[in-house]
Amino acid sequence: MFPPVKRKPRSVIRRSAVVMLATAALLLTIVGGFNFYVDSAGVLRDQTTTSNVKAYVAAMRQAKVGVPYTYYDRPIKLAVATTSTADCVVTGSSHVMTFRVDRNAVIGAECKALDNAGVSGASFEDSITIMGAALANPNVKHVYVGMDIWSLARHTSVRWRRVTQAFMQARHAFGLPDDVYETRGGETVEAQLRELFSLEYLRLNYREVKKSLRGKATLVYSTKQLTEADLRKKLALRSDGSLSYPSEFEPSPGDADLLITDQWMVPPYFDPQVVDEMRKAVKALQQAGKSVTFVIGPYHPTVFQCAKPRICEGMKVMDPVIRNLAAELNVQVIGGFEPAIFGLTRDSFIDFQHLRGSELHRLRILQPAEVEEVRSHISNPTN
Repeated sequence: MFPPVKRKPRSVIRRSAVVMLATAALLLTIVGGFNFYVDSAGVLRDQTTTSNVKAYVAAMRQAKVGVPYTYYDRPIKLAVATTSTADCVVTGSSHVMTFRVDRNAVIGAECKALDNAGVSGASFEDSITIMGAALANPNVKHVYVGMDIWSLARHTSVRWRRVTQAFMQARHAFGLPDDVYETRGGETVEAQLRELFSLEYLRLNYREVKKSLRGKATLVYSTKQLTEADLRKKLALRSDGSLSYPSEFEPSPGDADLLITDQWMVPPYFDPQVVDEMRKAVKALQQAGKSVTFVIGPYHPTVFQCAKPRICEGMKVMDPVIRNLAAELNVQVIGGFEPAIFGLTRDSFIDFQHLRGSELHRLRILQPAEVEEVRSHISNPTN
């Protein structure tokens, strides 16, 4: 005969159950709290209203000189566009991030004030996000859209995912299909809860925090007020959101120091569906009574030696695509890829693709004959 099995008292069972439930609740709280706070994909809350972003934008707006630039700039520039009281907003990549209302005659003639919502390495998705914010902002009457070689292709950068909700809302506002992009989260409470307690999202957010600790990103924005002397040492955002480069105060680099790269420039350079989506977005802005202007940033003369052939090939392909779309939409184009027609030289640039801010005044709207001249040079760059 086996000895009778002693059953645990019910109080012990209840205590064990309570401990297990409490442990599970604690773990869920930690996971959910961490995911909600970091929210690196911007799917759990409006990134523009977080305390960090609001404090940073407020400090930027009040700056007499500027505040330190943050590479984690999507939520910042979305907040700039969303809260703007200016009649003009510019969106696009670093090629347009130095524009100010007093730096270009075309913009100065149209705008009373300009807020710069450009972001580093802006993709098509980034532009649509800011264009959506401009559509919803009644103060904005004119939208300047930077057009790069990669601007009419999908997924040239993944950084737009930091403001996923705003991007999808903009697509909806422009009448663009919702099923083109796979995104985290969702509109339903169930989808949000799944993301909140997702271990996969926990890993993604943890990686972002590690980048922040290594200095490759930041989740806490510095609101330090900079001096004019600081601008010679670090990237800064001015009160209008425009970017100040330390290299603006340095001599122009020699050809060997240009560090030319063709990152983001991948054939076929544009997607007809993306062109159609940009067409719809521009038309929606126009129908809302807002004007749209495209802006093309020029490249350093050395680029036209085509050591990086994809840049030359991309310019040749994209110049007519951008200008034909503009003509169809009755949209003006400021600037162009080719520098000489604007009187730009090697000394006009701080690197292979960025003009000095003091040279932005040279960019203008080209006449048809000039467009053909530029196109001829782009087609035969080394001649």
